[in-house]
Amino acid sequence: MYNPDPLSLFEHPDDKKQREKIRNLQKKMKKILDNETEIMTLLSLITADTESFDSGESEIKYFPIRDLEEMAKLDAELSGLNNQYKPMMKRILIPNPTAVTPLSKTLPKLFSAEILTEYNYEGVNNKKKFKQFKNINATIFNILKRDGYTDFEYVTELRYAFKAFKSRYYKRKYDERKKLGIKKPIGLFPTIK
Repeated sequence: MYNPDPLSLFEHPDDKKQREKIRNLQKKMKKILDNETEIMTLLSLITADTESFDSGESEIKYFPIRDLEEMAKLDAELSGLNNQYKPMMKRILIPNPTAVTPLSKTLPKLFSAEILTEYNYEGVNNKKKFKQFKNINATIFNILKRDGYTDFEYVTELRYAFKAFKSRYYKRKYDERKKLGIKKPIGLFPTIK
């Protein structure tokens, strides 16, 4: 015969007190778990409300930056103490404060493809120097800064972000050309027939 109560397996009369204590503990544990699920539900509702409140329309209008004049303007604006762009950049660079999002995923949300393809950090290989924008770099570094995060790690992560974006961008362009059947000449100079 099946007995759904595992505590009834105890047949000894002295165990009745123990069974009663265990049942009381089980009831308390159930109440605690019910309270925990209610708390988690309320927390998820609260965080959903604050996330919808924080995401401003102004960052959608301003970012990603599309031309060089806006880059220079942003760099000048970031030199001031209280400006509107630092919180916007922080929301873009760190969308989830509990997880580390790589810069290679978030940098294209700050700067357009035109900007990211024209620049690299040092300005080598016929590219423009991104490191000339000292305030932009300092702001991004301070936003990403965590325990033990150094300038060297920031520069390495930024270089990788440029490289990863360009690889994805040019791969996408290649796939589009291939899909359309457009062939480009290989090399720097046009082919002579």
